Amino acid sequence: MGNVKSVWRWLIGVLLIIFPRKKTEEGKISEEKPKESIDVKPDCFKYSKDGEVNGFPVEENFILKEFECPCCNTVKLSPKLLHLLQSMRNKMRTPLVITTSLGFAGAFRCPDRNEQAGGADNSFHLHGMAVDVALNPTGLTAKEFVEKAIDVGFKGIGVYGNRGFVHLDCRESDSVVLFHDDVGVS
Repeated sequence: MGNVKSVWRWLIGVLLIIFPRKKTEEGKISEEKPKESIDVKPDCFKYSKDGEVNGFPVEENFILKEFECPCCNTVKLSPKLLHLLQSMRNKMRTPLVITTSLGFAGAFRCPDRNEQAGGADNSFHLHGMAVDVALNPTGLTAKEFVEKAIDVGFKGIGVYGNRGFVHLDCRESDSVVLFHDDVGVS
């Protein structure tokens, strides 16, 4: 819990640097944004491509940058997804590599990137609720990987053996939805 508090304190400090509060001649605080402002929305952050602002940790083994859309650096990230990923990482005792499929975002996708990737109109990637994880670095078979994903609580699991990754999402469901491309699934 201490790490989360320190991350939030750091983030607030960064935002105060980016959006400084200036006192006017009357002593009131001005909310004027700098000319090169950053678009901040309640559910996501958008950073300039030349900044490494998304490089801070959001969990023990993950940094925010791993979840950003590569075309616009926007991030949406479900806390539940992050918790499940860290639980899986702890259980496996090996890194999980959030990957890209044919050069497209393996985590959050903005609508433009999702369309380019051929993603579903209601893709969980659009809501920060899905990631694509490289299968090879884990050293597990697709079946072993799926079993571990189910054990930690993932409800949407897609095995894409021909592209070397597994889709994981944290959809609300009473049962597990499993889909695959029939390659490497045994």
